[in-house]
Amino acid sequence: ICRRLDGLPLAIELAAARTSVLSPRALLARLSHRLQILTAGPRDLPARQQTLRDTIAWSYDLLNPEEQTLFRRLAVFAGGWPLDAAEFVSREVDSPSPVLDLLASLVDHSLVRAEGGIEPRYAMLETIREYGLERLEAAGESAAIRRRHAAWCLELAETLEPAVAGADQGSALERLDAEADNLRAALDWFVSEGEAEAALRLTTALWRPWEIRGRPREMRHWLQQALATPGEAPPDLRARALNNLGNVLLDLDDPAAAGRYAASLTIRREIGDRTGIADTLNNLGLLVLAWGEFDEARQHLEESLAIRRELGDRNGEALALSNLGDVATAAGDFDQGWTLHERALAIRRRLGQPRLIGYSEHNLGEAAVGRGDLVVAAELFDRAVERFTAIGDRVGAALVHHQRGLLALRTRDLPRAAAELAEALPHRWEIGDRRGAAATLAALALVTAAAHDGERAVRLFGAAEALGEGVRAPRSGAGGADAELVLAGLRAKLGEAAFLAAWAAGREMTVEQVLAEAKAAVEAATVELAQAPVPVPASTPPSPALPAGLTEREVEVLRLVAQGLSNAEVGERLFLSPRTVNSHLTRIFRKLEVPSRQAAARKAFQLGLV
Repeated sequence: ICRRLDGLPLAIELAAARTSVLSPRALLARLSHRLQILTAGPRDLPARQQTLRDTIAWSYDLLNPEEQTLFRRLAVFAGGWPLDAAEFVSREVDSPSPVLDLLASLVDHSLVRAEGGIEPRYAMLETIREYGLERLEAAGESAAIRRRHAAWCLELAETLEPAVAGADQGSALERLDAEADNLRAALDWFVSEGEAEAALRLTTALWRPWEIRGRPREMRHWLQQALATPGEAPPDLRARALNNLGNVLLDLDDPAAAGRYAASLTIRREIGDRTGIADTLNNLGLLVLAWGEFDEARQHLEESLAIRRELGDRNGEALALSNLGDVATAAGDFDQGWTLHERALAIRRRLGQPRLIGYSEHNLGEAAVGRGDLVVAAELFDRAVERFTAIGDRVGAALVHHQRGLLALRTRDLPRAAAELAEALPHRWEIGDRRGAAATLAALALVTAAAHDGERAVRLFGAAEALGEGVRAPRSGAGGADAELVLAGLRAKLGEAAFLAAWAAGREMTVEQVLAEAKAAVEAATVELAQAPVPVPASTPPSPALPAGLTEREVEVLRLVAQGLSNAEVGERLFLSPRTVNSHLTRIFRKLEVPSRQAAARKAFQLGLV
């Protein structure tokens, strides 16, 4: 209640008087109309202090007409405003005085507060703003000023949209962050007034920055509202909004993404929008990649790449190359993935795109892990997380913390693995990344199992399964084949009854319980293993001392295969999935020019590797 009343002593005193007839909870629920509630103060106070409205009105009445006009118009801003915004909404104030001088007077009267920063910024206490909105309505100016405020927000978002993808991304995002409440108010105005085109333009301009800031649920809401707003809008704009909604739904693991992409692609093909066609084809490729449909993903992405090159779209070309690299890495062709991601990174460096450079570094790190180049992978992940942290990209930072956790898990640095995964989990949960959160939970369960806490590990696996239900994605990596091997061991160790009980308990856990369980798992892993970690030396890039261009990881795999171990057994020894082992073997066969495991084993003896 005190926070809602801006800490104003009189407002708090008037609220306290109301507790004789309203419980604090009931009082709080009514404070959206605080000026109607906070009345009937002590009768021995001056009249202007007996209600909150009278107190503010007394200060308002001390203003001259020009100051009163500016005050009530500024009340349209939510969360504050910069000087240029005040000038924009007050162009028709009939006054010889500059807006800055009028603002200074409002500050002197304690109706507006000046905030610090390089660029001057101003704000009202919410209690005072409510009174200003009443005055704006009474003056018959509310609709006109709200429209002007929304127009300023749209102009700001569209002006900053290109910068969000460029070298000035950080400052552009900070500016949009400062105006988040104003932007929401503008979106609400456009939708409520049936301004379909303006609503679609604003959601389109805000999709990327709000995605970076990890607000997919909010972006889904506004895109759906804008698309449902009656009124005319250009088809290319509607197609772009449908495509962006598909992107948001993809981030949220919602299968409805496919329908939005299909609708967008239909419109774009009808109007001959080649750039838009390439964009939606790219996103369809990502969608089916998430489902594990590698051939179909490659087909969409290669068509997108061809159009990008035809149009000379270097940014789009880098995106298509990067996504084709993801397909190659997911399919186990880590060398091809590395090559494609290197090409994408080179373009992004020339274009000066810090966020996308970070994603390329992350992607190269994934490919390096697959190749067994763990030192290189660690360096790439470190650089990527620094970039994401610097620009406030929560999605990217969570992604890399997850990868660093997997890397630490692979080298059996379990305390570090637990800490990295614990860093990733709440962010992925908060932004609605169900697939990512489920994968992080499964990886944390592996850490917990390695820390000999079997029942907790099973509970975390159960929670990961419950979270991932309805998410159409292939099971692989830490959440898939590796987990299946560990689960089989846990089932044997705990016994069927205890295993099933722990699994069921994990599936029933609330969000708070899962996060608490994850925190407990990190603490347990740290206590159990920090004193005596079991390190596995990280592999290094190919060395001239190794034959045929083999990496040290590939030599490790080859030695175990030569001993007669199966892929599953090799994976258990090296903490890899059988699928990853198979990918290593494919490259080993190619480098050694042999057709089979037996031939590779003979070659290993000939080369003195066994």
